[in-house]
Amino acid sequence: MNKQTITSICSLAALSAAMISSTYAGITETSKTLDVNFNDAADHTTSTTFRLLGAFTHNPTGGIAGDGALDFAGNYRGINWKQALTGGIGTTVTQSVVFTNNGLANTYTQNVPFMMGFSNNVDGHVANPTTGDGGIPTADAFQLQIFNGLTSNDGLGNISTTLRPFIDGANGEQKYSNFDYTGTNMLRFDLTLTRTGTDTFDWGYVVTDLGEDGTGSTEVSSNTQSFTSADFGASLDGDGIYAALRSGNQASGLVSGLDQWSVNVDDGDTDGDGVGDGDDVHPGFNDALLATYLNDTWVNAANLDTWLTANNYSVGDGSTGGLTEQDLIDLRAGSTLIAVSDGSATVSLQMEESQDLSSWSDLGAAVPFTVTLDPSDDSQFFRVKLAD
Repeated sequence: MNKQTITSICSLAALSAAMISSTYAGITETSKTLDVNFNDAADHTTSTTFRLLGAFTHNPTGGIAGDGALDFAGNYRGINWKQALTGGIGTTVTQSVVFTNNGLANTYTQNVPFMMGFSNNVDGHVANPTTGDGGIPTADAFQLQIFNGLTSNDGLGNISTTLRPFIDGANGEQKYSNFDYTGTNMLRFDLTLTRTGTDTFDWGYVVTDLGEDGTGSTEVSSNTQSFTSADFGASLDGDGIYAALRSGNQASGLVSGLDQWSVNVDDGDTDGDGVGDGDDVHPGFNDALLATYLNDTWVNAANLDTWLTANNYSVGDGSTGGLTEQDLIDLRAGSTLIAVSDGSATVSLQMEESQDLSSWSDLGAAVPFTVTLDPSDDSQFFRVKLAD
């Protein structure tokens, strides 16, 4: 992970922050974007949009602007966006959340109060999509884990933010960064996942302290990591992955008051044809239209034969269409077709004379000359010269 990648993640975090301003009302979603700030108590119960794993409560005044927010009603409550997200190489998926109801301090127990990330199992928890109701043994997840580390920081404790992949029921390499307790301050988490190859990924996060009134912009933690997952690559090419949130053990502190949640898929579609740059077969052109044209006109044998026949080209075994003998002669002005019989061709050589190099007339009779052709040679060349 290089400096440019880290800078890009921070820039995307700033973009996501702008996307999830509190001006949104209700739910706005497309196949690639989600924007919701849970103003309405019924927003999170929209079953066509969310898969709920456990109960939630709605605080009508818990948002930054005094509007609604969603509280995790207890431990291990999950909410997954049901839209399957896909994308080829170069695709970047960002997920941003703002929490207003937090209590993080060293007076709590050491545990995990919150997790977020992406999973290829919409019916399972992002913390472990292989177990519980809806669990699939081969399910995978990318996780950002918030951990209350009481014994760290010389015993003062702090909050640890950890990136880790979870593949086929096992945790992968973990990478973490710590930040000091923020008390009741509002927090924003920006998570960015970029597909760099068929099965390789860069991902990272930025945690921003918004202060007690939600107007702050202090970055308190960030990290990046690269990893490999053939399963996640296959999911992005096939059935998709899902953005997901889950509460942890609230005895370790509270990360709640979900005011805003934003998800965005950028597949780097420079030519706007709906095919991401990483999968673009015909950059600069509409792949769907061009592929249809090529298949129907050139690749599809039946249509190709029809076109060739209509334009006098030989097709298949040459039984239909094709150029006539006269067509071949006419390809070059003044050309003559010489017949070959039993491996030889007879050429008539004619001497001509002229007094002005413009008008020419025959000098004597034409002299026949027989040329023998070697059938084993693909090509032979002949010329005429004056004898010594």
